[in-house]
Amino acid sequence: MRLPLGIAIVSFAFAIVPVLAGYLLRAWHSRRWRRAHAAAAAATTPEERLQQLPVRPPRSRWFWLFPAHTIAGGGCGIAAALLLSPLLAPLSLGGSSLLHFDNLHEFLMQPLCEELGKALPLLVVYRTRWFRDALDGMILGLAAGLGFAAFENLLYFVVAYDRGGLPAWTTSISQRVLFSTALHGIASSLVGAYFGAAKQNPSAAIRRLALIAGLCAAVALHASWNGLITSAHEQASSPLALIALALLGLGAAAFFLLFRRAIRPNTLADTLTTQEHQIERM
Repeated sequence: MRLPLGIAIVSFAFAIVPVLAGYLLRAWHSRRWRRAHAAAAAATTPEERLQQLPVRPPRSRWFWLFPAHTIAGGGCGIAAALLLSPLLAPLSLGGSSLLHFDNLHEFLMQPLCEELGKALPLLVVYRTRWFRDALDGMILGLAAGLGFAAFENLLYFVVAYDRGGLPAWTTSISQRVLFSTALHGIASSLVGAYFGAAKQNPSAAIRRLALIAGLCAAVALHASWNGLITSAHEQASSPLALIALALLGLGAAAFFLLFRRAIRPNTLADTLTTQEHQIERM
């Protein structure tokens, strides 16, 4: 079936627009810092400044490193899903009796491949000056996850229209634009948070374990979502669907709590340094 130009344009827009969520987060961070900076302007002692300016200034790297990781995360994630996933297919024989889900490959192996692919750009910059802490990790992880979601969603939209026409295309958009995009962004930002925390730990053993733990946490979240949603669809089970949405909601809440913590200055010196800088370009 030939894809109409209008459908192609709308599909691309729905796939790309959710990536702007990262810039909305940046705008929220900037607003918080502006308000905190204004409140701290009248402070006269270091202790008062620490109390009045509990927000780090936004970083200009958002403008080039964020879109770069969006593209890299999307490309590496898709490549891993297409190339690595078939190699792991023999390991996915059998299924999950707990969820009555027979396709263990889609349930576990596919999330593993995708999360490994999305984490690859983070590993590339892990030892560079652009990756310093959990805040950088969450920003770059979010970019990689949103980029992969954009690539994957676009593919799903095109396939849905080709196989089921306009009804299937509309259903795919309604199901994937919000939920799948949020899942990939949250999972990858979780990996980045673990990576950032690992880099700040002086123990080499703990740093290695944290890298593995971050990937395991993302795969666990991704696999749980896949298993619950697929089982809910196959069994027409509303409780399983509600559990899946609750899991995604908890993941979103954890992301915002971690981000709010990550934008706080770590030390008094860090706080005083922010007083010497104007807000960076948005």
